[in-house]
Amino acid sequence: MEKVNTKKIKWSSDRIGDVAKKIKSNHSIISDSLNTLNQGLSSLRSYNGALASKKIIYGKMHKSTWVVNVSSFSLAGSGDILDECAMKIRKIEKIKDDLDIIADKLSNIIRDIENEFGRTAVKNLLYNGANNMDEAVEKAKKKAKFNIYNLSDDEILQLARLCAQEQGSSSIPGILAEASLIANRFELKNGFDDEGVHQYDNVVDYVKHVGWWANSKEIMERESEDNPVSKEAKLAVKKVFNDGKRVLPKFIDEHDSIDDLSRVETNEKEFDKENTKKYVPYKTVCYQKSDKISGGDKWTYVLHPDKGSDPFGYASENNIKKYGDYCHGINKIRNEVALDSAVKKASQ
Repeated sequence: MEKVNTKKIKWSSDRIGDVAKKIKSNHSIISDSLNTLNQGLSSLRSYNGALASKKIIYGKMHKSTWVVNVSSFSLAGSGDILDECAMKIRKIEKIKDDLDIIADKLSNIIRDIENEFGRTAVKNLLYNGANNMDEAVEKAKKKAKFNIYNLSDDEILQLARLCAQEQGSSSIPGILAEASLIANRFELKNGFDDEGVHQYDNVVDYVKHVGWWANSKEIMERESEDNPVSKEAKLAVKKVFNDGKRVLPKFIDEHDSIDDLSRVETNEKEFDKENTKKYVPYKTVCYQKSDKISGGDKWTYVLHPDKGSDPFGYASENNIKKYGDYCHGINKIRNEVALDSAVKKASQ
């Protein structure tokens, strides 16, 4: 791991946690107050009754007064009260707007830290007793339980062929994600087929025969001249399996091509599945077309590894709790692949 300023991160994370709690509490109080004032103002302005504006003389002073007289309800209030209510509402709205801006900025800071280290590691630092970020990350790694494989060059080649076929031969982020998904599914399913019978001890055999990847056996066994795979693709797959540098959290176990999705929706509102900008991580639900499952299948979206990649996501909330969200950053591992490739070329 690269050297990080753990003291600074610890301090920043603690401050983020403290301030976020205060903002959440104050924002709730302000919102409640604002609603109360709005309701009171609405009652004064729209109550069904005899409403008239009158001038009442207090000594030498004239005050405008709203008077409501109804058999079941009578209310007399100075026009100054309405003005005061409106002024308070404007102040509260301004404070609320300021808090929203601060909350947004803090959310961005938290998101950047979580993107760098993972939400599980940040939680370990803030709430689960880790003394520094290095320790927090190590705890997250152990929870993820990534297996390290010792695949041969030929096995790496076969898996690289499938990953390139699935995600496009030029998309290293997509290939890294596909390889990570293969490892995830093999470990989550534990080599079991749909009937629950253990069949596959080897991940390559699993991918070829389990039936989840279309035409996988044919693609993986096709000769190199008919199915060329770049050195970068093979390096990427090797990074995932033999170096243990998975770029997806272990709970991510689903993906599908856009064409094979029947629909996508966020908060039960369907949108154009081709519009990748509208996909919201952990909220968008993808519905698959399926011949095996009545009505198809559904899972929750997390990311597109690359612009042209398939959407990836998960089917089980329980797996998030069980394994956490630790993984290696896609861009970081892609850069490692590029560097290793350049070193190899230079040495040839």
